[in-house]
Amino acid sequence: MPSSRVLFMHMRKSLAGMVVLAGYAALTVPSAQAQPPVAPPPQGFTCTAQDWAGHSLQPVAVQVAGDSYAAAREAQTRWWGKAKFATIACTPS
Repeated sequence: MPSSRVLFMHMRKSLAGMVVLAGYAALTVPSAQAQPPVAPPPQGFTCTAQDWAGHSLQPVAVQVAGDSYAAAREAQTRWWGKAKFATIACTPS
């Protein structure tokens, strides 16, 4: 027969697992009023920038669902990495 200390340790481990699982289940239950997030509609931006040598690049028009920072990230991919990110300026169009 196991000692009372060993039996207590087994019970404590079992109860700890139940408490964690119960807490996890309570956190993952969605409420009846929860609404899925709605993405903002795409907005047009015109972006300008300079290359690494300091020359101006051709302006780029981008459509993004976000702010001017998201537009700058998209515009940088359009210039194939030629634009210095710190010089990218995007304005709503």
